[in-house]
Amino acid sequence: MVHIFPYWDFNKGQLIDVRVCSNVPKIELQFNSITIGTYLIDHEQGSQLVGWWKVPYEEGELKAIAYDETGKIIAIDIKKSFRSASRISLHADKEKLTANGLDLIFVEISMEDEDGNIVENANNQVNVNVSGAGRLVGLDNGDSTDYDQYKGVKRKLFSGKLMEIIGSTLEPGKIKIEDRGILNRFKKSNC
Repeated sequence: MVHIFPYWDFNKGQLIDVRVCSNVPKIELQFNSITIGTYLIDHEQGSQLVGWWKVPYEEGELKAIAYDETGKIIAIDIKKSFRSASRISLHADKEKLTANGLDLIFVEISMEDEDGNIVENANNQVNVNVSGAGRLVGLDNGDSTDYDQYKGVKRKLFSGKLMEIIGSTLEPGKIKIEDRGILNRFKKSNC
C-alpha cells in the first residue's frame, strides 16, 4: 500500500509538507511525471517510516509509487489539483439489497469539480431523501467534532466525504436516492 498526504489544492508557490506512507521498502514521489525524490524505508530498524518532502504547490498531479524488494511497482497513489465543487458523486458498495428489512447498502457521497476530479476538502451540506423500497438509516462524515444527528436527513461532508447508510424494507422494488448539496444540483440513483 502507498498513500500521499495531504490533498493537492493550495496557493501557488506555497511550500507544502508532502508525506508518503507505505509498507514497502522503496517509495518514489513524482510531480507531473518528474521524480522529486525516492526514499528507502527500513520497517524493522528504521525510525522514520514515511517519505517526507517539501514541495512548492503548483496545479498538477502528485504520484507516489511503491516498489517491492525486486524493484517491481506494486502500488500507486495519485493526488490531483481540483477546482470548486460543482456536482455530487455517489458510489454504492453494492447494487442490490435483500428485501428482509435488515440488509444495508453504504453510499459514499463526495463532490466533484467540473472536470470530474474529487474535491478532497469539500465541506458542503447535503440533504438526503430516500424513497421506494429503501429507508435512510443514517449519515456519518467521520468528523468527531460534528454533533449533528446520525439519524438526520442532512449533514456536511468532512474531508470531502459523507457516508449514507440505506436499509432495505420488507418489500422488493427500486430504491430512489436524491441527494441535494448547497449547489442545488441533484444526483439521482436507482438501486
